[in-house]
Amino acid sequence: MIKVKRLYTISSKITIKDDVKDDLKLQIMATRCTNRDAPDTCEEYPTLNIKKLCSLVNGANHSFTPFLEHAHPRVQCPLRKAIYHVLNGTFDGNALSRFPIDDWYWKKGSALQHPNAVVTFNNLVMIKVKRLYTISSKITIKDDVKDDLKLQIMATRCTNRDAPDTCEEYPTLNIKKLCSLVNGANHSFTPFLEHAHPRVQCPLRKAIYHVLNGTFDGNALSRFPIDDWYWKVRSLTREMMSKKVVMCSYLEGQIVPL
Repeated sequence: MIKVKRLYTISSKITIKDDVKDDLKLQIMATRCTNRDAPDTCEEYPTLNIKKLCSLVNGANHSFTPFLEHAHPRVQCPLRKAIYHVLNGTFDGNALSRFPIDDWYWKKGSALQHPNAVVTFNNLVMIKVKRLYTISSKITIKDDVKDDLKLQIMATRCTNRDAPDTCEEYPTLNIKKLCSLVNGANHSFTPFLEHAHPRVQCPLRKAIYHVLNGTFDGNALSRFPIDDWYWKVRSLTREMMSKKVVMCSYLEGQIVPL
């Protein structure tokens, strides 16, 4: 993505793996800080909710219409399974007047929300020192989840953010019976869960959990040599029996060691 004054020029490959028959709701959660290393200066913006997204995607004269018009094939909603390529699509930055973005460090999270997703992360801060990640977050579980869980992680790496032609997909990582890992000990993410208040147990229970300076051993990511690469990571967590979506997330960025 390249910015010239208030105009953003964006190129990307968009993969839609299955038809999406329903309309969509978009939520954008944004936090700004004076810089990356000053989490105490961060302030959250109110969540922006856009319902019935299909009417905007199929419409005209929206801020992102020029971006969609550069997609081949043309993106239509409800979404259809396909691979779309966007070359030099544009976005009018005046649409971001609600977010005075210049001269601030932004932590942005956006997701096309599945109507049954019950787990959300907010105020996520992650700092890496050598191979150790320190993570703080607020985790909201909206309802009890009675079933065991299955986690899918889909990762793509690129040489940098502005070189989509260098991106390569990793095979999907599938983890079944996630509860045994959450409730177990001596796993790479156990120190992170031990810093959650109240303690996270599985099956998941409705509550608001706070994690302050939980840690994660980066050696567990040896399958993904993450340093010096730009990563796009999607995760999907479902109940094993009902297939109900519990959590979906999308992370994009580059880890810079301190």
